[in-house]
Amino acid sequence: MQKNKVDRCTWFLGLALVLGFAFAWSPNTHAQSVCGNGVLDPGEECDDGNNTTGDGCSADCQDEKCGDGDIDTGEQCDDGNTSNGDGCSAECTIEPSCGDGVLDAGEECDDGNNTDGDGCSANCQDEKCGDGVLDEGEQCDDGNTDDGDGCSAECTIESKCGDGVLDAGEECDDGNNTDGDGCSAECQDEEEGEGCTPGFWKNHHEHWQDFTPTQLVGDVFTGCSVFTSLADDSLDDALRYNGGNSVLGAARIMLRACTAALLNEAHDDVDYGVDGVIGLCNAACATEDRSTMLGLGGLLDDANNDGSCPLSGDNTNSNNGNNRLGVRGVKGSR
Repeated sequence: MQKNKVDRCTWFLGLALVLGFAFAWSPNTHAQSVCGNGVLDPGEECDDGNNTTGDGCSADCQDEKCGDGDIDTGEQCDDGNTSNGDGCSAECTIEPSCGDGVLDAGEECDDGNNTDGDGCSANCQDEKCGDGVLDEGEQCDDGNTDDGDGCSAECTIESKCGDGVLDAGEECDDGNNTDGDGCSAECQDEEEGEGCTPGFWKNHHEHWQDFTPTQLVGDVFTGCSVFTSLADDSLDDALRYNGGNSVLGAARIMLRACTAALLNEAHDDVDYGVDGVIGLCNAACATEDRSTMLGLGGLLDDANNDGSCPLSGDNTNSNNGNNRLGVRGVKGSR
């Protein structure tokens, strides 16, 4: 009895082993575990019976699609995503790009680079006057094509009043846009007023108004205190100044004219053509520049010597001779 039980157990065990071995080596069972056998097994998105990539079903039996990083049949590119605007579109087609040398939709030009200033801008638009970019051959570009704003419609620098250059249509240009200094803000000669010469004011203290002969140059023309040797001179001294070839000489020439101009401007009966004399002279002194001081001195000298002093007395025109010409002769030197 015991022997029969053992025999039966041995028989069942042997049968199980044979069946298990046969199942493991069954052709159908073996095929189920291999990608490329033409059978869609669990975990496979496809199985086209081969292990070739690029035919719609990858070597690991996954559907080949745009955005997987592999360039499949029908794809021009595949950058691993489905985003537009990065050179490869969401449909895996090559997107047009500025600088590739191909004129794409929305591009006015494409010269194969992304460089400004060569006629085609970095964003593939024609470079032209008025676009705000200074291109080759242009003197300026202020972002518009308007004349009269310093940069013309042809992107050339326009002459303008106040630049110190006498342009067509200008009667004068003294390098500023200030009225009252002989040349108006529109660069037209200002109407000549009345004026009395330094010689007149030197000899007629009785006509002085608001200022006195003993007042100090440095107290009245505070900006001219930079010239310490002149600051303690009186206004009467200033009217007697001579010139010189140095910067200090230019300051003397200018202060002589400034003092007469100051007295002309201050007098109730003199219709003087220059306003703000003290400010003009202070600013010129502060530069300590010979040309600047001689330039202002020449302008004020003209106003002081126009020959129409309305006040009684002699020497109303005493500075029209050599001294005046001397100022003009050294103007611009340093």
